[in-house]
Amino acid sequence: MKLSLILVPFALLILGMSRPVPLPFPSEFGEGTEELVRMLSYLQEAKLADRAYFSRFLEPTKEDCEAIFESSAAVHFFRWERRVHRRIRPIVTPFSDVQTELAIWETHRAELLSYEGQASAFPGGYREIARFLKPGVQVYRVSFREPGRVYGASYDLFVHVNGHWVLLWEPWRVAI
Repeated sequence: MKLSLILVPFALLILGMSRPVPLPFPSEFGEGTEELVRMLSYLQEAKLADRAYFSRFLEPTKEDCEAIFESSAAVHFFRWERRVHRRIRPIVTPFSDVQTELAIWETHRAELLSYEGQASAFPGGYREIARFLKPGVQVYRVSFREPGRVYGASYDLFVHVNGHWVLLWEPWRVAI
């Protein structure tokens, strides 16, 4: 046990030193659709190992969940996200090299509640959690697609909060 506590940080140090170019972090990309596109374009070009490394930093903190959701529900969403990110370890990546197009939908609480506008592109479960979102929080759904295709590798809910991007993984499961 003690040996692994020493070897793991050492291995991470060695791996980090082997990278020729430092990877960006989600906090290096600003708020808004253009910055989300810039971040996702980086991920499209990155190697799978770099995508996995980058995706680890998209896990929301308790403070992030408190900034996104009403206080009564924030702790439930945080526990869910912590469990998902630790068990599944989601990686934001196109499913194949031919998924070169990027589709992004942006919405907010009021649109999700009425399920109108761009909110209609979100899975139905987001209508259920809209009441827990704080007013003014912008949320994004992303899909990497093959040219001419409607479906692809979809990720939702991206939120820029507390100066960085986070990925909420199926938070609607908390409301079911």
